Amino acid sequence: MFISFALIDQPWEPQLFEERLAQLPLFSRERILQYKGWQEQQLRVAGRLLLQEWLKTKGFSLKDLQHIPPHKPLIPGTTLDFSISHSGSLVAFAGVDAGRVGLDVEQIVPLDAAVIADYLSVYEQRKNTPLEIWTRKEAVLKAAGKGVADVSPALVEAAEEVVCFEEVKYRTRVLRLQEGYCAVVATDTEDEVKEIREVRFAGLTDT
Repeated sequence: MFISFALIDQPWEPQLFEERLAQLPLFSRERILQYKGWQEQQLRVAGRLLLQEWLKTKGFSLKDLQHIPPHKPLIPGTTLDFSISHSGSLVAFAGVDAGRVGLDVEQIVPLDAAVIADYLSVYEQRKNTPLEIWTRKEAVLKAAGKGVADVSPALVEAAEEVVCFEEVKYRTRVLRLQEGYCAVVATDTEDEVKEIREVRFAGLTDT
């Protein structure tokens, strides 16, 4: 399993943003430009560039991706799987050669009491790590090709590192990517994290 991440805490120079955006397929560019604010757009561009660099090592490009909603994007004819997540100023990517993978990152802030009451079981609440459990739930859902809009997180019992969801067993791992963030990756295999790489995007403005 390969993990990469980047901090996007300053705006890129306009020309660099346009150059990086131009590396993406048209449908990705159009979707990204629908978001308001430089950070929202840059986080999504950066996530796609992290994916692009990984795909290159496998002999593919972003143009090879096929996306048929509601399923996850995939490379037809391969067992490759990947997941991208962002929160705050952090964007992260996880890729595997085979199996399913889901990654979720969350900026460390107190989890809303209503979220805890509605989506965490009594047993999960006793663990006293609500944000980590929430992040684990999202990672498992992503690995399963679903989201919180598709399935209630309350249906994912994620108090322990091994989570069973829809008769599939997922192994989860907490990743220490950046101070101030919680990150969890979930896979349905025993694949270990072989590399974690921080990517630094150069060419920031001075303001």
